[in-house]
Amino acid sequence: MGILGDIAAFLFMVIVILILLLILCFICAAVLAVIVEAIYEETGKLEALYNILRHIL
Repeated sequence: MGILGDIAAFLFMVIVILILLLILCFICAAVLAVIVEAIYEETGKLEALYNILRHIL
């Protein structure tokens, strides 16, 4: 493989890594949404949710 092959392989790996990161972000967002919804269902107050998010951040 020449230099074009190396560039193509590198670009392919970058694209694959970006797609995997995107999938990971969607999974994390879904888990966070489920946790937030569970907390909101339990407490029924947005104030408690705000306090929890403030502690995490």
